[in-house]
Amino acid sequence: MIYLIDDKKSRQEQLGWSQSKFDNFNPILKTVYSYKQIEKEELNTNDKIYATNSIILFHESFFDHVDNSHKKESDKIRNGLNDWADKNNVPLILFSGSNNARSIIGKKVSMPVKLLYQNLELFVNSILNDDDIEKSLKVLLYGEKFNVEEILQLKKEIWETKFKLSPILNNKINKFNTLTSRSIDLKITQDPLLIKSLINE
Repeated sequence: MIYLIDDKKSRQEQLGWSQSKFDNFNPILKTVYSYKQIEKEELNTNDKIYATNSIILFHESFFDHVDNSHKKESDKIRNGLNDWADKNNVPLILFSGSNNARSIIGKKVSMPVKLLYQNLELFVNSILNDDDIEKSLKVLLYGEKFNVEEILQLKKEIWETKFKLSPILNNKINKFNTLTSRSIDLKITQDPLLIKSLINE
């Protein structure tokens, strides 16, 4: 079972996920909107959310919302969920509106909320098709053409890392700035195409 734990129902609707669309995936996708629902439906158990065959999609600020407040601090709940997922090798997808980056380490994914809902149907269908979980997580993170998207993402990260780690490049950019009265800053601008464009202006 895939558990989608997100208190923002109105945002789901804005991102194209009405209740009727969720109903189409009812046997495999369970929406969770509040801590009261978790308690009422007894979802916080070893045969439901904490089953080892679960897949958990968790909105990072779920327990920060006043209606979902808990005697434990929200950070402790998130850390406990992280630890449990690691220990039991359960896929855990953390998503947030304030997160603009995507990452995957083993079966732990971090991604922007819009991207999650954009690729959610593809992800659920991948699970229904019995694709291996690694492929399904890549589909969720990068979409249908996940190989192409992953390569593009890696290229971007390689260039960003190169800029961050290259003092020679920094020195050359600083000299270029001095000679041309420009203000290219590698700490702010790390997109190689944009840097090339700024240099060639």
